Amino acid sequence: MCDIIATFDYRTLKVEVPYVGIILLYGSTCETEIGLALTFAHELQHFLQYTNEKPIWVINNLSVGWVKNMLSAGLRHEEFKNLWDFPHEIEARTTAKKVAECLFGAEQVREYIHDRIKARITENDVEDWEFQEGIDSSVPYKFAEATKPLVQKHRRQLEEFLHKCKSNDTEALRDSNLLIEDLDDIDFNALT
Repeated sequence: MCDIIATFDYRTLKVEVPYVGIILLYGSTCETEIGLALTFAHELQHFLQYTNEKPIWVINNLSVGWVKNMLSAGLRHEEFKNLWDFPHEIEARTTAKKVAECLFGAEQVREYIHDRIKARITENDVEDWEFQEGIDSSVPYKFAEATKPLVQKHRRQLEEFLHKCKSNDTEALRDSNLLIEDLDDIDFNALT
């Protein structure tokens, strides 16, 4: 699979990645049409965030990285216990549910989510599906507006983590899932 997505150039001795990103759908996400629709719409929404609202998408990923970095240092953050506590994930889940409901009907999607909760694959999975069950997809989620309070409340910590990332701290960059060039798109002033 890696050879198809990113090829090794023997002349330059570098891996050539011809894509900015990919959406990989695999495993249990493809077992049912509803599951596939939810997953694809969710990931496609992240792609749209990246292409249409990149500075806000970057700040959200920087925020996730900051919390992951705290966790790896043995610290916890009570406000952010789950990935779906971040605005970019809430929007992706809201959009995914709305798309699935349009394709299959609200009742079918409700039943699918209920079945995923009953399956109890992991406790975290149950919590995620319960969160999705509580989403009202008829209410538009305002990604940029929801990011503002996050930046206002945690700006100092995010700026410190950004500095860590910009100083090529590989663990910090890995935690944020950002590239060094993404960091140039951050403008905290636009969100305060």
